[in-house]
Amino acid sequence: PAFYGLDIEYAYGMDDELPSGIRPPTWAFLLSDYWRDKLDLSREQVRTALAHPRISVTELHSGQWIELGEQPQLYPVEHGVPELPVLLNRLLKPIRYDDLGLLGFGQWDGDPNERFTDADSRRWMARFDADSDWPTPASRVNAPPALSTQSAPGTMAACFVAGMACPQAGWWFAVDQADSRRAFKQGETFPERLSDCGDTLLLWQRDPDQTPPEPARYANSHQPAPRAGRWEMALDRCVECEVLLN
Repeated sequence: PAFYGLDIEYAYGMDDELPSGIRPPTWAFLLSDYWRDKLDLSREQVRTALAHPRISVTELHSGQWIELGEQPQLYPVEHGVPELPVLLNRLLKPIRYDDLGLLGFGQWDGDPNERFTDADSRRWMARFDADSDWPTPASRVNAPPALSTQSAPGTMAACFVAGMACPQAGWWFAVDQADSRRAFKQGETFPERLSDCGDTLLLWQRDPDQTPPEPARYANSHQPAPRAGRWEMALDRCVECEVLLN
């Protein structure tokens, strides 16, 4: 069997060549600012190029963490050429280095393992290209697109690590943190922790629902009234007042 999502590396052969370029991405990939600058793209342009409901981009201080779907997949060849790696490969192809030293020991007589040659290695590196013939021309078919059940079509989950500046004013929440929704101004720094989350690294995500929260229905004495209207004392319904807000 052959798999598009199976990654291959040979540390001893790649050490001297990694500064020349990157490998094709599989599931999770860090696009550092160093390599993004070589693409001559801004972070916003990267997010726009990867605007897909199943791709998430997390903004880090040193780069962008990109995930293709909710979890890693092997992508068996018989299921077709996977859509998401093809999309990311198209963006990263200018900085891909197809001559990485991926070969270890050569194949010997009776070796039960199939070994890559230099030509095989280059074909594998280009397996997500439109004109690729890996593993065979007859086996390449395009996989049907699969939409996530967790994201609405046309949206992209962009997260920003704590300590970064808010790129757009509005309502944001800390991922996996209850009751963390709050308003930020553009340029305001995302806080590194909430009072009840300890040392957890916070990732802030813009809320798709930008509706402001409903004003509170309760307030203590001597506190500003959160809304206009008739108010009653909780312990004595006979005590009431009318509140007007300027």
